[in-house]
Amino acid sequence: MISLDGAMQTRIARAIDDLIPITVSYIETTGKPHIAFYGSTHVYSDTQLALWARNPKGGLCATLGSHPDVACIYGNIKDRFYVTFEPRANHHGCVATRPGIHENARHRTEVRCRPQGRRRDHRPHSGHDPVRSHGQTSPRMKAIPWAACVAYIALCGHAAGEYADTVFVGEHILTMDGATPTAVAVIEDRIAWTGSESAAKPWIGPQTQVRSLGGHALLPGFIDAHGHLSFTAQTIDMANVSAPPVGNVADIASLQHELTRYIEARTLKAGDWVVGMGYDDSLLSERRHPTRADLDAVSADLPIVLIHVSGHLMSANSAALTAVGIDANTTDPEGGHIRRRKDSNEPDGVLEETATAPLRTQLELLAGDVGAAIDKALDTYARFGITSVQDGAASMAQVNTLMALDAAGRLDLDVAAIRSRWTQTSACPRARPFGRYGKSAEARRHQAHSRWVAPGQDGVPVGALSRRPGECRSGLPGLPDPAAAAVNALVARYLGDGIQVIAHANG
Repeated sequence: MISLDGAMQTRIARAIDDLIPITVSYIETTGKPHIAFYGSTHVYSDTQLALWARNPKGGLCATLGSHPDVACIYGNIKDRFYVTFEPRANHHGCVATRPGIHENARHRTEVRCRPQGRRRDHRPHSGHDPVRSHGQTSPRMKAIPWAACVAYIALCGHAAGEYADTVFVGEHILTMDGATPTAVAVIEDRIAWTGSESAAKPWIGPQTQVRSLGGHALLPGFIDAHGHLSFTAQTIDMANVSAPPVGNVADIASLQHELTRYIEARTLKAGDWVVGMGYDDSLLSERRHPTRADLDAVSADLPIVLIHVSGHLMSANSAALTAVGIDANTTDPEGGHIRRRKDSNEPDGVLEETATAPLRTQLELLAGDVGAAIDKALDTYARFGITSVQDGAASMAQVNTLMALDAAGRLDLDVAAIRSRWTQTSACPRARPFGRYGKSAEARRHQAHSRWVAPGQDGVPVGALSRRPGECRSGLPGLPDPAAAAVNALVARYLGDGIQVIAHANG
């Protein structure tokens, strides 16, 4: 492997300065394996630059290619001159590039190495298992915007000796821009070229994986337009209390059986929480929500919380309600409702909308290795071809977690987090981006970003706000969250602070 240590940086800098006469005025080390040279130059043609690079008696390749593990490749494509220093064994390389050469202009020469260490394969979604390359596999994939891909191809073409990691061939490659290629070449997580199968041969090297799509289709990654990454991560290891075919719960008795089985499979002590996900009252034979009494019958000592399939309601047993301080004296919060036992003010265990907030906060506090859970959730998204993920209604704690994961390079998919006004966003002074995409396609990496706040206006379709009672639920018009005057005030305030508003509304 090439290591861009100080000695190697100096060696490259001197070689470029000596062989391609520029004055190196500034060297930047970014913390990534990337250094940049800034300087002025005279007029040199692309041909002259290429000749200097390949000169066997002292050119750039001869000077730096003497490294025992390095193969030197040069090229000039249109107005871009470049030299690639590739480790011979694994195609992870360093690239020196400089935009067009113009008299008395200030130029930037970059020397980059592809990331070292653990390698993940990101590929467009083809319906196949993840591609295996160089003996390592990851289920995560990355879709490259086809317009950017076509622009890159038009600019750069193919460099001699540069091979793809993977070449897909098939009759059903969808670019979404009208093009109909039958082959796609991929280098690491980038679509490097598209075209006909016969024209793909220059991209195929000794280690290139050629994948025939057969009857499968290859298309850009899907965009999650309404999702909750952090919530998915929370629920991924919860008890499955969904109706068939997702789960086995068809009635209250089978729900209780699934919870009991889940508890018996774990070593739990009094006070440990049991959380189930996915029950659907409309698919239970009783056509009702499970109550605290139903869940108390499973355990009186373990707090039990069930999350409705919509995510907008919860059912809790007595131990869980007591743990978060919900009792007969607890009033309904704005935008929420605590269902009560008949002829009593005592909660029956079913909580709607904002009334679930205390339980949601508790579940966040109980979370174990949140990063590992998000890793697992992202793998699940990627297996279904989703490469741009939304974390709608994220709390500030969840936003901070995503920021930390992003800084550690652990977000392999694009994540857009939308902060919820239910939490600390009411005190959020200004938009706070996770990170910014690089200015060039080469510099762009998977990053999370958060620049919006989401005031929920109502719940899911079954609880949508309606003009007339009974449109969604018998006798009820739905719950506004919050009232119109409060919404107007919130929107005005956020817009005044430059924060984009995304409203959750069904009614």
